[in-house]
Amino acid sequence: MPPECRACGADESVDHVLFQCIWARAAWCAAGLPWDGWTRGDQFLRTIRWWSGNPLTRQEAVRATCTTYQIWLARNARTFGEQSKSPRLVAESARAQAAEISRASSLDGLLIARDIWGSPSASAASHTVFFTWEPPPPSFLKVNFDRSVLDGVTIGGAGFVIRDPTSRVVAAGGCQVFDCTIPGAELRAAWAGLRHTQHVLSARSVILEGDSATVISMIQGGLRAGAADHPLIRDIWLMMRDGGVVQAKHVFREANGAADWVATYVANHAGSTLWAGDGELPRELRDVLFSDFIGYIRTCVV
Repeated sequence: MPPECRACGADESVDHVLFQCIWARAAWCAAGLPWDGWTRGDQFLRTIRWWSGNPLTRQEAVRATCTTYQIWLARNARTFGEQSKSPRLVAESARAQAAEISRASSLDGLLIARDIWGSPSASAASHTVFFTWEPPPPSFLKVNFDRSVLDGVTIGGAGFVIRDPTSRVVAAGGCQVFDCTIPGAELRAAWAGLRHTQHVLSARSVILEGDSATVISMIQGGLRAGAADHPLIRDIWLMMRDGGVVQAKHVFREANGAADWVATYVANHAGSTLWAGDGELPRELRDVLFSDFIGYIRTCVV
């Protein structure tokens, strides 16, 4: 980050940009939320988690995360010399963004209600869930992985993002893949991310997180499920059994956006790509990662 805030000239940090800067505080006042004058990200996240757990305040949680995201986008516009929104316009943009999320949830509810006249199992099975990307617990690194397919299934990308318990990016990268099945590309991404955490970062406690239930099941089942016929599964299991703790977890696609962005990027660039730390990351990826950092609330129908 630049050493000085472009809005007020103070030393810049994430907490300053979102909560402490006079410009940010004006945006929060314009948002009209029942905020308690947060000055740090951990205070904000505690409030968001509390609001999210209560149906009566869930909309405030959505609007607050949208507000932080819009404040960050406005900061980026100032930093890169683009036209920046006023604090009031930032608040209005966040309000509109939150309303879109609420409308989507309402439409899902209407569809569920209409299903009462159709299949009983359909109405019982469908509901909207709210969730965020979760950082790993202390001492763990989390590897989010994904694949992207271009030109049918002949060219694609396998990408990963490695983050620590503070949500800081430790490394991100991947490679272009050819003539590979979709599960094969997902496995390549998981293998590359796990290999980097163990062989380069010397991490012993790792969480593998992907949005393919099939691939996560293959990794979890491993030898017991007979999936070890795939060479990447064998390699992953050898790494998992080589001391330390490795967990494999499924995550909704909407919370795996950072890995998806990397997979799409490497699919369009020949060879391999590696960013060592968050200082080298492209701006577009930084924006996706920031939405995870602030606990941006996402929804999907399951």
